[in-house]
Amino acid sequence: MSRMDIVIKKIFKNGYMIPYQNLTILKMTIFLFFRRNLNILVKIYTRLLIGMVKKMFVLFFHGLIMAMHVSYCVALMKKILKLTISVTLHLLIREKLISKVFKDTVKGVR
Repeated sequence: MSRMDIVIKKIFKNGYMIPYQNLTILKMTIFLFFRRNLNILVKIYTRLLIGMVKKMFVLFFHGLIMAMHVSYCVALMKKILKLTISVTLHLLIREKLISKVFKDTVKGVR
């Protein structure tokens, strides 16, 4: 098991996000984003999304769908959507930055 897997396991408990660690995830995202460790960042967000989806299915199938559950699931879906959009934006911005830097270096070499 790599060091990063241990860190990821500390952030997630059974695939679910622990609320008080939102800040930790944010700090790690910024750190990894600037260190250009994209694959690790994707791994973390994938685990996070999988955890949220699992939680949603648990609510749907293991409990009666009451008004509280439905509103909670809607809130969870919104959270997943926001997270997906932010991850996509991160990846797009990073991709553009990398391609721009790469183009500049290629021009410099020519």
